[in-house]
Amino acid sequence: MLFLKAQSQYISEIKLLSFPEKSSDESNDWGWEDNDYYYLIYSKTWSWIRAYFNRNGIKLKTAEKELDHYLIEAGVLESNEIRAKTNLKRADRRTAPLKERVFMINKVRFNEFQSQK
Repeated sequence: MLFLKAQSQYISEIKLLSFPEKSSDESNDWGWEDNDYYYLIYSKTWSWIRAYFNRNGIKLKTAEKELDHYLIEAGVLESNEIRAKTNLKRADRRTAPLKERVFMINKVRFNEFQSQK
């Protein structure tokens, strides 16, 4: 839940473009959305979440890749690849026409999952 709370905070702080619009400024603080999904740049999102956890004294008890896999299985994140070495699904998916690997977050499941706790 702390991870989803952090993602929600991140979403509120960045500029969300219409999927798949290109950013017209030099800022790195953006992601995309459409009616059903948020598309957040995976590396930037995790970097922000790690910093958020550090600032707030939160210790992540689960490995990042395992947390990603859990949220994929719960339907919050969408995946289109499996890691060969671990057989865990990748949360950083390729989504045409974006050139970035993204978290593809199902808005309905994201909100349902947060309201359960």
